[in-house]
Amino acid sequence: MGNTCYMNSIIQALSYTKSLTNLILFNSYLHYINSDNPWGCGSEIVTAYADLIKSLWTGNNRPVSPIDFKRIINSKTDNFTDNQQHDSQEFLQFLLNGLHAELNSFCVDYSVIVKWFQVCLLVAFNGHIIY
Repeated sequence: MGNTCYMNSIIQALSYTKSLTNLILFNSYLHYINSDNPWGCGSEIVTAYADLIKSLWTGNNRPVSPIDFKRIINSKTDNFTDNQQHDSQEFLQFLLNGLHAELNSFCVDYSVIVKWFQVCLLVAFNGHIIY
């Protein structure tokens, strides 16, 4: 798989984002998918991310390989295909943009999305955000 520390650090940080992870673990995210958004990738990124998060949190205590997730990411951008070291912030930006585009516009309860972005911002800026 090559060097994936940049990706693994972001996956670990976001997997501990309780509101986002619960949205996925309880399949609530399915109500928000917008496969028709021209800025998204259908629902491939959010589906791959959801599969990865579910495999991390199912309680089987086995190592999880993000190879399928990385394959989907690589099919959507050339930025991370070379198995070299990359910037975690660039990967976070790509992933959040993809999740946002694929979960955008079918949201009835906007407070969930607002909270999700607030938490993601806190993670991205290491808790140094003033509202």
